[in-house]
Amino acid sequence: AGRLVPLKGMCLAIHALALLKAKGIDCILRIAGTGGEGRSLEQLACSLGVEERVFFLGHVLDMKEFFRGVHIFLVPSIQESFGLACVEAMANGVPVIANCVDGLGELIEDGVTGFLIEAELPIESYPSFGSTLNSIPEYVYDPVKDCLSPPRLISPEKLAEKILRLVDDSELYREMSRKAREMALTHFSFDKYVQRLNSVLCSYAS
Repeated sequence: AGRLVPLKGMCLAIHALALLKAKGIDCILRIAGTGGEGRSLEQLACSLGVEERVFFLGHVLDMKEFFRGVHIFLVPSIQESFGLACVEAMANGVPVIANCVDGLGELIEDGVTGFLIEAELPIESYPSFGSTLNSIPEYVYDPVKDCLSPPRLISPEKLAEKILRLVDDSELYREMSRKAREMALTHFSFDKYVQRLNSVLCSYAS
């Protein structure tokens, strides 16, 4: 779910879907959002032979209904300052598999509420996956090394591998779903946000 732009890495999810199809896994990919890459993503799905398994939903007003229709939420973004959709997914009990970049490294507890994948592929290879380098930032935050680094891509193979772990282990999925919802509701409630914001503002005013 997100803008259909190069920064979101949607093409990597489509490649992961093709890998899962090749392994005989019966699954579909639902993409919510609009943007300039819509047509090229549709063409990519056709070239990979998964056009009947990718559903482009366009602009979605009822995100709660969207999350009722997915089992795993994928975030292959090259950059993601916070990841509000991740919190929404977890609040609906949907485990998240995401690139370990920027704020995503703080939102998701690897192996507990979802999986974080360390990006390893050079950004220069992005066009070979069907996207472009348009508007890709020069640096992103690496939460593992705690520094700014040149952006990299997560491997579709690694993405497919993490999906398979949840497909093959129903107990792990149920536990991850429970903990994802618990974490979202505990740490990201609006009331707590207001209290923390008010506390910060008061500290500057005193």
